[in-house]
Amino acid sequence: MAQKENEGGSSLPNGLSVASFTDELRKWGVEAFSGRYNHPFLLLAEEPENPADCINPRTDEVTNHEIRTAAKRKVLHSLDTLVIGLAKSDRNAFDSKVTVGRAKNNDVIIRSPEISKLHAVFAQGDDGVWYVTDMGSANGTLVNSLPVGEKPVEVKSGDKIGFSKENNLVSGDPIKSGDRISFCRYMFEFMDAESFLGLLRKFV
Repeated sequence: MAQKENEGGSSLPNGLSVASFTDELRKWGVEAFSGRYNHPFLLLAEEPENPADCINPRTDEVTNHEIRTAAKRKVLHSLDTLVIGLAKSDRNAFDSKVTVGRAKNNDVIIRSPEISKLHAVFAQGDDGVWYVTDMGSANGTLVNSLPVGEKPVEVKSGDKIGFSKENNLVSGDPIKSGDRISFCRYMFEFMDAESFLGLLRKFV
């Protein structure tokens, strides 16, 4: 499959769907695929209430219409599921943190007035565990429907992550592969590289 370099310099499969990644796995094999995509992923699980909101993964290979169409299907773990890689770009000064926000210099861009310019960051600790931190955003960051503070919270495959206003506060609780992550009214499932590879192998 032909690849394009996105503006951040990282290559993403055409269409950003599970099917596209599955094609790459068939083409390269497990070892080469794992070496190329050794970062976590966000799998789109639910659409926003307001379809005017949009996500811009900063790639020429997906449109806002395609994102909303994929979200409306609401079928998680299907070949049509939209995937966004939590990979570092060269659009900001953070060396190792993957940023999420409204501004164009973020690694994951969500164009919604409810999202702060720099809303949250994902980072991998020395122990290999991934963490999410709210950057003092106006509407907060949710993990499994519970708000996190400005201290990093562990995330694992299977966790839910969202951005909205809540009253409760939690810090230090882990999230895992399969949990949900929400940016504004888009709901994502967080999945580490190993779990994502396991998902793809079901379709190969």
